[in-house]
Amino acid sequence: AAAVELDLPITFHLGARTSRFKDKTNFLPDIPMGKPAMLEMVNIMLYSGVFDRFPDMSIGLIESGVGWIPWACEYMDRAWEMQRHWTEVPNKMPPSFYFDQNVYASFIEDPVGVELRHKSGAKNIMWSSDYPHSETTFPHSHQAIARNFAGVPKVERDWILAGCAECTLFGILDGDGDGIPDVWESSGADLNCDGTIDIASSAFSVPVTAVSCWASRVIVGSHCSL
Repeated sequence: AAAVELDLPITFHLGARTSRFKDKTNFLPDIPMGKPAMLEMVNIMLYSGVFDRFPDMSIGLIESGVGWIPWACEYMDRAWEMQRHWTEVPNKMPPSFYFDQNVYASFIEDPVGVELRHKSGAKNIMWSSDYPHSETTFPHSHQAIARNFAGVPKVERDWILAGCAECTLFGILDGDGDGIPDVWESSGADLNCDGTIDIASSAFSVPVTAVSCWASRVIVGSHCSL
């Protein structure tokens, strides 16, 4: 309740299932398991009716990856429809509804997730570089973005790279409420928080560096570099 009153998102960093970082035998098997394991903390809130009681609550899954989310939502929707009566869960809507309304998730490299961005539950996905950790795309972030967003319309790409995190999840850049992030207002950037985006304007010639860097710094809580 306090988070909603203060308009603050709740973020969960990767680590729902801890990887054995110094164990050469188990490090690689552990890494992928930590990402979908973040579903457990979402479901504890989801199936207890938290998002019905607080529809304006936002939670962020940081470094969770996103390709698994459409599959999970489709499966959970079916399970909810078949099992919700005898389990007496308080949810008024299927799980994918709450993912699209309340849950945000970030990825580093996830072309499958980008491809599935229009599936139920995958509305709020965000890119980050994860600098300076071992999974970072630095110093090849521009190339990573090109790979992950090949064929994606510019408006959608720019929204995932920065707009979703800055305008929707964190909402801290539009202090005057005019729909244009304050950090770009003086630069003449044509970016609105309604999903209509033209970051790469002539007045703002380094959109990926400035925009994605800022988003990554907020999302992963670390320094950012491309």
